[in-house]
Amino acid sequence: MKLGDFPWHAAYCGEIDLTGYKRPSAYYRDVLWKRGKNMVSVFVQSPEPSLQPPPDSAWNLFWIYSDIHPSWTWPGNEGEQLEVVVFSACEEVELFINGKSLGRKATSVKTEYKEKWFVVYESGELKAIGYIKGKKAAECVLKTAGSPAEIKLAADRGTIKANGSDLSYVTAELIDKEGNHVYDWNEDVLINFDIEGEGKIAAVGNANPTSRESFQMPQRKTFRGRCVAVLKSTMQAGSITLKVSSEGLKGNSIIITTE
Repeated sequence: MKLGDFPWHAAYCGEIDLTGYKRPSAYYRDVLWKRGKNMVSVFVQSPEPSLQPPPDSAWNLFWIYSDIHPSWTWPGNEGEQLEVVVFSACEEVELFINGKSLGRKATSVKTEYKEKWFVVYESGELKAIGYIKGKKAAECVLKTAGSPAEIKLAADRGTIKANGSDLSYVTAELIDKEGNHVYDWNEDVLINFDIEGEGKIAAVGNANPTSRESFQMPQRKTFRGRCVAVLKSTMQAGSITLKVSSEGLKGNSIIITTE
């Protein structure tokens, strides 16, 4: 199901986005089921719609989660109150802005394992700490990111089979000079991909449900600071080198082994 006509091609809901990364609702499930390391997660309600729905769309259907984001980078909103939502599997959770406590709140089934604060936006660090029996049990930190400075690469698999069909998914992520992920839909960046060795680019993509870009061209704009290239092996063992570049940013490369 989609929200509207072309260029919408996905519903923009669910646990996982189009590139395989967890969406807010997945972190909420982590809390409800008390699984993994995500005992506490912090999200911020966008002060304006992060994507404009088409007219007469199903944007407000109950199955679409709130327009919240794991980001404390909101330029232009200095001095304005932003709604901060914390998912917590702990008994209590405390929120801090630049080291200043904004108070503790109890979280349980009665609060649906979440709480919220209205925080005056200022750049820096937003931190939530969860407590069980009065002791710190978990924390989550969001830091204000600067402008993109570098493209960081990470592959889901560093070695694939040389059978002509095996795949490695490589994420290209924007980071600032401090190494923080740049999560900003107002600064989508065009990433160029170049490949050498025993492989080819099978597809490129991002998580934007309205993107009109080709899946076959060796370039893609980021969305929420990321895009993904899918590398495909040949029948020849060896290695694949993927290089990325973008105007004004430090590029990078990664090597995938085929055997």
